[in-house]
Amino acid sequence: MKILIPLLALFSLQSSIAQTRYVTLGTGESVELKSTDIVEIVGVAHERDSNINFTRSNNRPGFQEGFNVNTNTRNENFQWAKDKDVYTGLTLASVIRGFFTLKITEEAVTNYEELDEIHQAIYDEILLIYQDDKEFIEYLQKSQRAWIKFRDAHIFMTWPALETKSRLLGSAERMSVPIHLATLTQARIDELLKWRRGLEEGHVDRGTIKLVGEIKAKEKKLDLKAR
Repeated sequence: MKILIPLLALFSLQSSIAQTRYVTLGTGESVELKSTDIVEIVGVAHERDSNINFTRSNNRPGFQEGFNVNTNTRNENFQWAKDKDVYTGLTLASVIRGFFTLKITEEAVTNYEELDEIHQAIYDEILLIYQDDKEFIEYLQKSQRAWIKFRDAHIFMTWPALETKSRLLGSAERMSVPIHLATLTQARIDELLKWRRGLEEGHVDRGTIKLVGEIKAKEKKLDLKAR
């Protein structure tokens, strides 16, 4: 039963669990970025003509996002950061004037499918290891189908417009969808690993989970690597 979620067809952005750091830069200072980072401006010291220059990774000239406390002038390359506070595809952030604090979510847009492939592999291995327990297999498959419905319903509950098309999601929301999917998938992986790895003797509540020794014997017989 393939479990790759179709929701991600709506996005070019895919995600794994991310790490976040904060960087404060003053005039003339810069920080290198990865094109997969999500960058937000979360603080600005409001000096006159404070602005920061972002360079994209697609070899286009840099573009500016800044605050100017005395004017509301804007043009094609100059916007208020408050109007577009989430950026990706950058390689460098350089402060031209003022002080800026950036929130950098590292590796936030990586390959979600890789996480889902791990999920799929663990599920398939459990089917192999427990293939003689027909009753368990039946309920494992029911559980998996129910989890997929829950996962999708949870995403649609959070962002109904994904299904209803009632509005377009903002850039920050679009970044959040794959991160939430990855979080849900990781939780499911952690749960399935109990059956994949087994439990030591003494767990009176292990139910259908095999013992560690039984799992190791099955891994050897089926030529599976330990998880």
